[in-house]
Amino acid sequence: MKKRLITLLIPLLLLSVAILPQTAQAKPLARAIPLTLATAQDVFNGTTYGAMNVMNISDPAVVNADDYYHKRILLTDNDPSGPSMEIGFQKVLPGKTDPICQKTWSSPYLSYYWILEDAENVQFKDCYPINSAEINTDTRFREYTDPNGNGVFNWFNASDNYNKTVTVTNQIGQLIDPEYSTITYAETYNGTVSGHTIWGTTITQNNWMDGNHNWNYQTDASGNHLSGCIGNGCPTTGGIEWYWEDGKYPHDTGSTGGTMDNCLYASYGPYPYCTIGS
Repeated sequence: MKKRLITLLIPLLLLSVAILPQTAQAKPLARAIPLTLATAQDVFNGTTYGAMNVMNISDPAVVNADDYYHKRILLTDNDPSGPSMEIGFQKVLPGKTDPICQKTWSSPYLSYYWILEDAENVQFKDCYPINSAEINTDTRFREYTDPNGNGVFNWFNASDNYNKTVTVTNQIGQLIDPEYSTITYAETYNGTVSGHTIWGTTITQNNWMDGNHNWNYQTDASGNHLSGCIGNGCPTTGGIEWYWEDGKYPHDTGSTGGTMDNCLYASYGPYPYCTIGS
């Protein structure tokens, strides 16, 4: 089917905040491992008009000038030079300029961000500070095209100690693609691993959007920690541990899109490798 382009009129970012509990910091393990870059990702292939999940806002240490952390959802097409959409959060050292929005953060220095890249490879993006009460709590991330052809929507539904909604609109008037072929989740940490550098967190309620603009749970990946993961949506790791929980793979009955555990430790024990909340 020939893909069509639409004019992007209004990308909308909505920050909506609700009350969720905050967890306590775990004590680090004794040894430290110098590390240039740790990564993990998961790829879901198939036509989609959007992606949605719930991710916990991690707060790993950034100590040196080049330390950096980010976690994201990326929508891309078969053409790697074509339009894309990205939504996520990042952390830089206080006083440093972040690589996405080129903003200098003092405090807070955790920020939500979104990026749109149109058919002419022009980028539109912005970043917003994450409140301290949202750290180590769940945020729902959603990015999708408007079924009425009015552009793209990027939503952050965050946890906080009060309710808040921030709406940002821009008149862009550039071409974007309403349809994508790949959803990629990715996490990157550049720094030194010491103890529980990235606490154990989950990614849950993993959804894709169909051509009628209905949300659907991911259902493909199956398996367990003994047999391994099979099918579309199996994570790959490069230092950061990502794995579907046994009994909560996307293909498991009642898994509501699956539950994936994430963490970065100086050392790992047997399954389950991550301790959620520490």
